[in-house]
Amino acid sequence: MRKLSLSLWQLLLLAVMSINCAIASESMEEERVFIRSEDQVVKFDEYVEIEVSTTLPLELSLFDDIRPYGLELDQIASDVAILYGRPIFQGKLCFLLEAKDRQGVIAIERLCLYSETSETSDYPILNAERELGPKLVNADLYHRVEIINLNDDHEFSLLGGRPLGMSHSFSNNSITFTGEAKEVGVHEFVLQVQNTRTQLVTYKQFVLEVYEDNGDDGGHYQCAPGYYWDSALMYCVQVNERTCGPGTFYDLETNSCRAYSTSYSCRPGTYYDHFLNRCVYAGAQRCPMNYEWDRYYNRCTRLPYSCSYGQRYDYRIRACVYIRSHRSCSPGYRWNSYHNRCIPQARRCYRGEYWNGYSCVNNPRYCRPGYYYNSAMGRCTYRSRTRSCGPGSRWDYSRNTCIRVSIPTNRTCRAGTRWSRVQRRCISYDNGRMQRYPQRPTRPTTRPVPRPTRPVTRPDRPTR
Repeated sequence: MRKLSLSLWQLLLLAVMSINCAIASESMEEERVFIRSEDQVVKFDEYVEIEVSTTLPLELSLFDDIRPYGLELDQIASDVAILYGRPIFQGKLCFLLEAKDRQGVIAIERLCLYSETSETSDYPILNAERELGPKLVNADLYHRVEIINLNDDHEFSLLGGRPLGMSHSFSNNSITFTGEAKEVGVHEFVLQVQNTRTQLVTYKQFVLEVYEDNGDDGGHYQCAPGYYWDSALMYCVQVNERTCGPGTFYDLETNSCRAYSTSYSCRPGTYYDHFLNRCVYAGAQRCPMNYEWDRYYNRCTRLPYSCSYGQRYDYRIRACVYIRSHRSCSPGYRWNSYHNRCIPQARRCYRGEYWNGYSCVNNPRYCRPGYYYNSAMGRCTYRSRTRSCGPGSRWDYSRNTCIRVSIPTNRTCRAGTRWSRVQRRCISYDNGRMQRYPQRPTRPTTRPVPRPTRPVTRPDRPTR
């Protein structure tokens, strides 16, 4: 009986340890795997090496079917891996990495890259925005993707989470997405285009958000208290007269700018946003719940999930999980990790309103569509592009817009070495596995049929 009792206690202890491990993995709020912004921009079909860094020793591997097409992952140290090869995806593409620590705890991290195409490319160019726009559930879908440089027969297919009710068809050098938005949620999927003659393949990722009709006329953008969504600037703007500087936020309770908390573990160049429950880039504009700041396009972009306060998304189980550090509050309240107490839970307000901490009130800075509130001028002004361009682009004064600049690609090193982003030079390394110069797909050529053998009649020599 004593032996049985001991084994039961051991089983109970193991169960508690496994639960603790699961909870620990669900409370990882800091960014553990990352690619620096200057390395996120690549040139389509040009060889590149990208450093993937970790904040602690982790074993990395590609996860799921959507991946950085054309690139391979090679781990060269306990906290560094290399993505190398020729990218054959176009535009922004986000993918998942599996990260395993020394205790065997597994977490899934999401990374994004940007691939710029060239007009002289042999590949088809998919000319379309990545976001198909938020759609009301059961609304009609229609989105046309123009395909440039389509000279031969091609095959098309969709990879990933294809939205329910959506279909696609090809005509006149374009792909058209049609149907009805039947499934509420955020759907990321990839369009694959393959040349049937040359076997060249290219990919482009799209995102479709489908939301329910709650009568708020676009209020699915839920900003922090004291902020409202600006549809022209594409980020959350504070309602008071003074704009808070980098590293600070507008605190509605004290009506002042406050510095973000430093008690959370975020890597250098980032800080913890207590409203979004995650680390964000320093200098980023504030984004609504379930959005993130995109420094390349200078706007907030939708994340592929819909979580509530005190939750984060777990890519392993594909569901929102509660953050352990957040305490339980009474119905109608939520935990504020900055003030360490429960506060009234914000509601989604109608267009032209914002949450003041207790209710939805009229927004004094609301502007009609096509205009945004210019805090420097103190009035609504016509929408225009800002001069703050993200990585991979610069401001063109003659065109009055951001244009892309050439991306340095001189990172190909001789055999036995690799490019170091930190030292900005080639350093010694070769584990015998990395293919330094991956080749493009072999293009079949039409070879002429060999000429038939001509029979030669040789007469016998006459007898002398």
